[in-house]
This record gives sequence, structure tokens and C-alpha cells, in this order.
Amino acid sequence: RWMGKDGCKEAVPQIVQDAPDFMRHDRDFVLTAVAQNGEAFRYVHHVLRADRKVLLSALATSGSALKYATDRFKAHQPTVVAAMKTLGFQLQGDEVLRDLVLLAVKKDGLLLDMVCEKLKAEHEVVLAAVGNNGAALELVNDNLKGYESIVSAAMRNLGFIPSPGESVKDMFMTAVQSDGLLLRLASNALRQDNEVVLAAVRNNTLAFRYASAEFSPSVCVLRELADAAFGGDVAELVRNAPKTLRSNRNFIVAAIRLNPNSLRHANPTLCADRQVVFEAISRNGGVLRFAADWLKSDKHLVLAAVRQDASAFKHAMAGARHCRAIVLAAVEGRSSNLKYAPKSMLEDGEIVLKAVEQDGELLALAHSSLKADRGIVFAAVRNRGLALEHAHGSLRADREVVLAAIHQNEAALRFAAENVLSDYAVVLEAVKRDGKLLALAHASLKTNRYCIEAASRTLGPTSKRRREMW
Repeated sequence: RWMGKDGCKEAVPQIVQDAPDFMRHDRDFVLTAVAQNGEAFRYVHHVLRADRKVLLSALATSGSALKYATDRFKAHQPTVVAAMKTLGFQLQGDEVLRDLVLLAVKKDGLLLDMVCEKLKAEHEVVLAAVGNNGAALELVNDNLKGYESIVSAAMRNLGFIPSPGESVKDMFMTAVQSDGLLLRLASNALRQDNEVVLAAVRNNTLAFRYASAEFSPSVCVLRELADAAFGGDVAELVRNAPKTLRSNRNFIVAAIRLNPNSLRHANPTLCADRQVVFEAISRNGGVLRFAADWLKSDKHLVLAAVRQDASAFKHAMAGARHCRAIVLAAVEGRSSNLKYAPKSMLEDGEIVLKAVEQDGELLALAHSSLKADRGIVFAAVRNRGLALEHAHGSLRADREVVLAAIHQNEAALRFAAENVLSDYAVVLEAVKRDGKLLALAHASLKTNRYCIEAASRTLGPTSKRRREMW
């Protein structure tokens, strides 16, 4: 009822397109929809597109719906007649199918899309269509796009004047240099021709979407294409490539060699191709994040990625993160990777030592047993004195460990054990750097003349705190 209301008919094709699959299977629903707007026939399930009653119902409101029909109906004269009558053709009634087709394409070349494959392969029919509308060349069978007479007729209709004997490639070179988007009219062979595609893209960046799925440019041509259209960004070139081309292995590998980030825009099947992914991560380990999940668990692949770029470790799957060699390589390259390591690796002294030597604060992540390891804690506080906070209590009471921490950062005295706060040498070392730390010392040292003098020198002559200490 809603589809029949005024102003709603235009929305019917969209409704059918968005309808769940079971509704596009429903004959009554489909018949109602196409009776309101024949263009909805385009989105009908393929089973019902073979139903003549459904097609005739669509043709009653939109003759152009025939282009979505099967070839059997396009070759059926009564069905073609029904379509042409809806399109406004005045017919005698005795025309054969071929005459009907010629009549249609001579009036509107784009109606070639409604022609059956047999007649679409006829030179005369195609010539009539492109002579009326050069853009109809896009609908022509690929083998006919190599005929000079057909391409020449199309070009003349589009406003170009081909020279006598000019080759098809030369005609297209002239065309795409004027309008790159005309690449869509070319044969598959020309749409994978380096020279033609490059000329088209130089004229219009969007032309690249019409490149053939078999387009396999050399690295040099690929670089030229990127320079011409995308400021040299090969990954952006891949992003703008047609979906079919992004499934072309040779094309993607060539792009990866120039910019490994091109893997990001490759078809998922290529992101699951071990050799393609290895080609990318050997140049930029970080692109591991674009690989298929199962490859992120491949230990050899992940190790290669981590060695190239340690940041790749955070993209590895659990299977690879439990490999000691991978974790060690990741932490050697970037200490912060320790946070992505599994708990079992936080008990490994060598791994934790590699991390805290670069960032002492990572001692906080270590297993409790390693926080009591004197060598590891020493390495941590030498790098960052405040890491003493995370050390085991026994080491916070270790005079040498605390001194090492204070040498790096005197504020580490805050985390020292009580017994160390009464150690004259330790406290003196701290207050030489920051007099305020005298407040943390044992009471006996707060009145020690040498400690007070050392603290005073850092606090300044007018300091209220200094007067309080004196």
C-alpha cells in the first residue's frame, strides 16, 4: 500500500535493494514492487529475474528494466517489443528482432545494454550504437573494441577527429589525454597498457579506477603513476585502485616494494598470502597489523617483523607472543613491549633485564621474584632511580642499591627503607642534591651539622625551611 502512494514510487528500487533476502525471493512482494517501478527489477533475486511474468510487469513501467534480464529474454522478440513500446518506440508489428535492436540503438546507443549477446557481437549493431552515443563503447564486447571502425565512430561522436589509419591505441591516447575517464571505454588490453593508463591518470586521478584487473606495471611505472596523481604516495594509489586490481598479486607486490603500507589496501586474500606479507614486513615490520590473523601467529613471520620494527610486537597474536625469541627481540628493540608480553615472560630474568636497562620503571611489570633480584633492580635504578619504589623491601634496605638510585634521582630516597634513612652517607648524598629531603632522614641526622650545611646550600640563604632546620 505504501509503495503505491504518490511520491513513493521513486523509492521502490532502494526498498527492494535494502530488503532482506527472503523478501527479494517473495514473488508477491516482487510483483508489487516492479509494478510500481520497473527499475526495482535490478535488485530482484536472480531466480525471479528468470520469471517472465515478473519481467513483463517491470517492463510495463520501465522498458529499460530489460537490461537486468537474462540473455534468454533479451533474445525473445515479444519481450523486446514490450520493452520498446514502454520506451515510446512506434512499431509496425512485423519487425524481426535484429531490426528492433537496430531501431533502438540508432535512437539511443546506450540501449545496447538491452541487446542479447548474439546481436551485441554484430559489427553493424555496435557501429550504430557508438555512432549515436560514443559512451556506448563501454557496453561493447571486448573483442570488438579492437576494431578501428568501431572505435573511430565512437571517438567522432565524442568530439575527436581520428586521422585516417590511426591505430586504436593512438585514438585512445588522444582521448584520455583530453579526458582521463574515457579509459573506461577502452578494451581490457588497453586498460592494462602502461602508457595508456599513465596518460589517463595524469589527466584525471579518478581514471585509475578503470584500470584492468590484469594491470601489472613495473616499479618505475607505478612510481610515475603515484607521482602523477597522488603526490608520490603509492599506498594512496592502491587505495584508489579498482577492487579487482587490489586482488592482483603482481600489482600489490610491486606497490609494496615502493611503499609497504600498500598492504593495508590489498584484498584480504593477499593479506593472508605469506609471501606477500613477508615482502611487506621485511621493509616495514609495522605493517604486520594489516596481515591476516593466522599470519600474526606465524612465529617466523612475526620474528622477522619485530626485528625490522619492534613496534610490530603489539600486533602479534597470542601464539607468537609466547615465543621467547620473539619477546626478547621485541624488548631489545623497544623496552615498552614488555607490557604486551604474557605473564610467563615477566618471570624471565633476561627479558626483564633487557627492558629495565632501557626503562627502569618497567620493573613494576616484573614478577615479584625478579623484584627481589639484586642485578635486575640495580639495572632498573641506574636507569631510573624512582624505580626503587617497585623493588622488594629487602633491596630498598640495601645501602648500595639505594645509593645507586639516589645517584640517578635523589628523590628515590622516599622509597628507601627505615634503616637506610639513618645511614649518614646515604642521606648526605641525597641532601647534597635536594635539601628538602633532610625531612625524610632519621631524627639523629636532622641535627647533624654536616647534613644541615649540605641541605642549606641547596635551599638558599633566605629559605624558611633552612631556618626551621637550624
